[in-house]
Amino acid sequence: MNDLAGTSDDVLPLLTETVVSRFDADRAELWLWDEASNSCYLTGVSGARATHRTEYAKAGAGLVGRSAQNRRAIENADPAGSGGDPEFADASGLTCVSCYPLLASNELLGVLAVYTAKPAAEDLLTWWQVYASVSAARLDGFLSARQKDRQITKLSLLFEATRRLNSTLDLAELLELVLEIARNEVNADRASVFLVDHKRGELWSIVASGLDRQEIRIPLGNGVAGRVAKTGEIINVDDAYTLDFFDSSFDQKFSYRTTSLLCLPIRHHTGLIVGVVELLNSSRGSFSQEDC
Repeated sequence: MNDLAGTSDDVLPLLTETVVSRFDADRAELWLWDEASNSCYLTGVSGARATHRTEYAKAGAGLVGRSAQNRRAIENADPAGSGGDPEFADASGLTCVSCYPLLASNELLGVLAVYTAKPAAEDLLTWWQVYASVSAARLDGFLSARQKDRQITKLSLLFEATRRLNSTLDLAELLELVLEIARNEVNADRASVFLVDHKRGELWSIVASGLDRQEIRIPLGNGVAGRVAKTGEIINVDDAYTLDFFDSSFDQKFSYRTTSLLCLPIRHHTGLIVGVVELLNSSRGSFSQEDC
């Protein structure tokens, strides 16, 4: 069990890596629980590659959701069974899954899902149960109240965006949802999402709180958002007017006064910068490093 004694940065991947490398699992998944949305979110995977239809599970839905709701282990179950994911089972060849709720002080932290190509023996199931208990204790230590809230908030944001994307093709509506959650998370007064148009060398946005869907276009490299889109740096200042590249014309145009400002790049999984999030005027007076 010393494998779980890693640093805070590698605890989450270790939880799944160890059950694959040391306890004969073909695949292991870590699903974190979010009380607010009553759902589990897939946050870590090791072993055989496979893709689920969705990377969240509502309480009671599917095997992971049922294990979370009942707070009981489900062992050697068919992943393609009632309410399951037959496409996942067919594509992966993994015919059995065991789900273990991760509990600490009677609080549900998540679910550890362990997959095999054939039913696991009783002694192996016992080891997985013990490992899940150890993992819950280690996870509880890692997820301090602040860390857990920030991790789950990001996952909830992803879930809400995915849910809305499945129900609407209105890009502005989807971005407004993302902005609302992001703004509330860091207590910002206003927020904007800019998308990068690499062909035209500019940023554009149809969503910015307080602007009623007025389109904004900014040359790449200009202003704070344009600089972040070009360089990939994170800009966090208490007074935007101390930046010699801050464009105050928007303040003048919209009768606003920007003080604290946080601007972050949005990257594709390839590393390409595809957008920028800009948050203005924290109710706390400044944005912390934890907001970045």
